[in-house]
Amino acid sequence: MEKPTSRERRLLQEYKKTLVLSPLLLEIGIGTLLGDASLQTQDRGKIFRLKYAQSKNKHREYIFHLFDMWNEVKTILRQKTRNV
Repeated sequence: MEKPTSRERRLLQEYKKTLVLSPLLLEIGIGTLLGDASLQTQDRGKIFRLKYAQSKNKHREYIFHLFDMWNEVKTILRQKTRNV
């Protein structure tokens, strides 16, 4: 995948400012942060990622379900980047 141009990055940042999570994803995010997830950053707080921690096989279906839920947001962001 090619690196986005500065124009693409700027337009994506503008879009992200208007992005609103659905009530369901907001509840999932808050609930998992209170339980099994944490926010991580490696660039002094510019970009964050949500990390889930569960035992390997015990909650496998649950983790994949959460991944699928967040995949909707990632798909929207990827489409916005490509359509710039």
